[in-house]
Amino acid sequence: MPDAGTRQSQAVFQVVMMPRGSDDAAQRPEASRPETPRPETPRPELSALQAEVARRILERIGDGRWKPGERCPELALAKALGVSRTPVRRALELLEAEGLIAQSPGRSFRLLDDPAAIADAVARVEALLPTSDAERVYQQIIADKAQGRIAQDVSEAELLPRYDVSHGTLRRVLIRLSAEGLVARQPGHGWRFADSLDDDDAVSESYAFRIAIECQALAQPGYRVDEERFREVRAAHMQVLASDPAGLDERDWFRVNSAFHEAIVAGARNRFFDQAIAQQNNLRRIQEREEFRRLPADRVVQSCCEHLAILNAIETGNRRLAAALLRHHLAEAAEFTEDEGGPADGFGRL
Repeated sequence: MPDAGTRQSQAVFQVVMMPRGSDDAAQRPEASRPETPRPETPRPELSALQAEVARRILERIGDGRWKPGERCPELALAKALGVSRTPVRRALELLEAEGLIAQSPGRSFRLLDDPAAIADAVARVEALLPTSDAERVYQQIIADKAQGRIAQDVSEAELLPRYDVSHGTLRRVLIRLSAEGLVARQPGHGWRFADSLDDDDAVSESYAFRIAIECQALAQPGYRVDEERFREVRAAHMQVLASDPAGLDERDWFRVNSAFHEAIVAGARNRFFDQAIAQQNNLRRIQEREEFRRLPADRVVQSCCEHLAILNAIETGNRRLAAALLRHHLAEAAEFTEDEGGPADGFGRL
C-alpha cells in the first residue's frame, strides 16, 4: 500500500489529470483490420558491426530521435553513429526489408508514420538481429561502472582481457560511450569516465540543476509545444500504465522517462538547455541497472501519472502550473532518493 506521503503526492497531480480524448483512444483496442501484405524483399545478412549499427538505429527510433514520418539521410546517420556509411547502409537495408523504413530521394530513408506499425516492425527486426559483442561489452561496462567494479580512469589494455573482446570492438564501444558523454579519451590509450551520480552529493546537485533547467525552460517566452512529440511521449506512458510495471525492462523505462524530460525542455528552443538535459540523462544511464532494481512498481505508476499531469498543464497553456508540478515532482524524487539511501529518478529519479 502507498504510504501517506505517496498518497498526498498522487492527490496533487490528480487535480490536473483531466480526461483527454486522445488518452481514451489510446486505451481502446483498435478495430481489427486485415494486414496489407508487404512485398517480399531479400533480407540482408549482417556482420557484427552492421547488427550493432541496426540496434543503435532502433534505439534512435525508440527514444524519438528519429520520429514517425521523418526522413533521415544515410550520411547524417553515419555521422551521428560515428561509423562509415557502409555498415549504416546495410543496417538500413534490413530495416527496409522488414517494412520499417522506405527509401526517399537523395540517399535518405523515411520512417513509417503509424506508431503501432513501427512497434511491430521494430519487434521483427530485433528478433532477427544476432547477439552483438559490442552491445554485450557496452552493457557490461555500464553495469560494472554502476557497481564500482571499474575505476574512473581505465586503459584499453586493462579492459581487453576483462571483456574478452577484440581491440576493434572495444574501441567502437568506447567511441560510442564517448559520443554519449560517458567517457573522454586521455593521452595514449587511456579513457576517463565522466563524473556520474554515484554518491549522495552528486545526486543532490543533479536534482538542483535539473529543477533549475527544466522549470526555467517552461518559463521561456518563446516556449512552443511540439504536439507530435508530446503525443508520442503520452502514448509511451499510456503503454507503461497498461502493462505490468513489475515486468518493465529498465532500459525501456529509462527511454520513456528520459524522453519526457527532454520533450519538456525542447519546447524552450534553446540548444544549451537541450544539451544540459541530454547530458544529465547520460550521467543517469550509468546507474540505471542498480537503481531500477530498488524501485517499487507503484513508483513507476506514480511517476507516469505525474508526467501526464505535467503534459496536460503545458498543453492547456498553464505553464506556471506545469512548472510547479514539475518542481514538486523532482523534489519528491530527491526526497525518495534520500529516504531509500540511493539514487531514485530515472529508476527512482523520475
